[in-house]
Amino acid sequence: MKSLAVFSDTHHHSLPEAFYEVMESVDYVIFCGDGLSSLMPFAELYKDKFVYVKGNCDFSAKGPDKVILQIEDVKVLVTHGHLYGVKSNTLNLKFAAEEQGADLVLFGHTHANGVEKDGSVTYINAGSLGEGYLYGDGYYYVVINGKNILAKFVKVY
Repeated sequence: MKSLAVFSDTHHHSLPEAFYEVMESVDYVIFCGDGLSSLMPFAELYKDKFVYVKGNCDFSAKGPDKVILQIEDVKVLVTHGHLYGVKSNTLNLKFAAEEQGADLVLFGHTHANGVEKDGSVTYINAGSLGEGYLYGDGYYYVVINGKNILAKFVKVY
């Protein structure tokens, strides 16, 4: 069983104090872009478990547009979402998930968190940990056990 803290779109806002404990306690800390340069100290500190992608506002940051992980029996696609037009719809993201053979897709960009299951693929939009539009600022606490995926949105403000 593995645990993940999945967050996105900090836009250089300070991380909440409570989130530091979360980062310590999980197996993976996954950042889905936008605010990457201010998080690089955490990438160094948690280098064995900090996974990140760059977003459309990460102009000067160096990082990948997508990352593929294998966690337990789950293949995970991590991306920001802007390259797939997720503010309009998730069709291109679903094509990417199919192309990669992903079981779980983690993304952001819209600042509106949510979980959607489509066939065998789970999509988690991490929302924003700095500028959450619809449901406030927060992150997803995700547990992967074998092929099972459990996700809960945790509000921080």
